[in-house]
Amino acid sequence: MEETQTSTSVKPEVVFIEELLTDIGNGQLRLPGFQRPFVWKPVDMRLLLDSIYKGYPIGSIAIWDSRVELGTLDKIGPIPVPNSSEGSIGYILDGHHRLTTLFCSLCLPSDSPLTRKQSDWQFWLFFDLKSLEFVHITDEKMEPAYFPMRAIIKTMDYLRECNRIEIDCGKQAEQYLKRADEMARRFKNYKIPVTRIKGGSPKEAVEIFERLNSRGVSITREQIAGAFVDQEVVVEPFNTNADEFKDETKIDTE
Repeated sequence: MEETQTSTSVKPEVVFIEELLTDIGNGQLRLPGFQRPFVWKPVDMRLLLDSIYKGYPIGSIAIWDSRVELGTLDKIGPIPVPNSSEGSIGYILDGHHRLTTLFCSLCLPSDSPLTRKQSDWQFWLFFDLKSLEFVHITDEKMEPAYFPMRAIIKTMDYLRECNRIEIDCGKQAEQYLKRADEMARRFKNYKIPVTRIKGGSPKEAVEIFERLNSRGVSITREQIAGAFVDQEVVVEPFNTNADEFKDETKIDTE
């Protein structure tokens, strides 16, 4: 199918997380086949959710809206997605890892396997209502204070988890329920900047993708700390735990 519209227009907007996830779930927002495989580590996924919880910016998403039919992935992570054939389709050019993490952790089916295989547990993310941290678990034994992130979108799932907390958490239940409400509110109210690109050809879409995904620049910790010297800001030493931080920080939009 040829693209009849050759001019390209760009429209910036801000969108609630749930709107983007709904579009992914109904096939209106899709991952083109030229996207690389999902390579984020579990710590990257937890840090993304933590950034949203704390209200930090997570970067913008780039979407190409077009009636051109491109080959797309039939799954986002482990979740099958329909191939919508009606109207314009939004192709994700930048934001693959962020949207995959959000879609799979917040929309994971309740019957998804939870075993010691990373491919099974990596999208089972929980919010620890005791420590206020996001965690993974590698089997079905979870702490009573762990709130599954997959339960914050659908009302019935959310109420079911709240009822479980009331039963399982004893005197801490009231405080934990308030924390669960606050966490869910922050996610539901969080908006992501989206750049929508309309028109153009598949060749231009691929070129945009390549430019967006080849401009990461590695910077050292010393350079980051040095940026604060003139501002009289005290920069705490970086955590040397390899599970939390890499030796270098990379500025990247994925």
